[in-house]
Amino acid sequence: MEAALLRGKAVLDEIIFDMNQEFLAHRLVAESNGVVVELTQRQAMKLAVERRADELDGAFLSTLDAYIGAISTSLRRGPADGAEDMLTLLSCIKNEALSLVAREMPADLRVVDMVIRLESGKRREKN
Repeated sequence: MEAALLRGKAVLDEIIFDMNQEFLAHRLVAESNGVVVELTQRQAMKLAVERRADELDGAFLSTLDAYIGAISTSLRRGPADGAEDMLTLLSCIKNEALSLVAREMPADLRVVDMVIRLESGKRREKN
């Protein structure tokens, strides 16, 4: 279990590193050529997640959920420098990873997933 979580952490670290490298490299090239930066951080994050599609397993999602939970708990106790930005980033990574996994599912499973999401959303709206 611990090895799986460490592997999930390593994948998350690689995604964040790749995202930053991609964004900064694109920005430097654009600025040196005197053009406007066209790649957003969100697009860089999507590219980094897509590159790791084969590594987006349960361990990765469990690790991501653990970090999101820890930061959320910390923020409930009070503000912390960069915590909200990190929570936003991790949530975006999670959403992109789940979207990517869903897109790769067979069509019948995508329909089941969509129904489950709709039902979950309706229950949340009632509460």
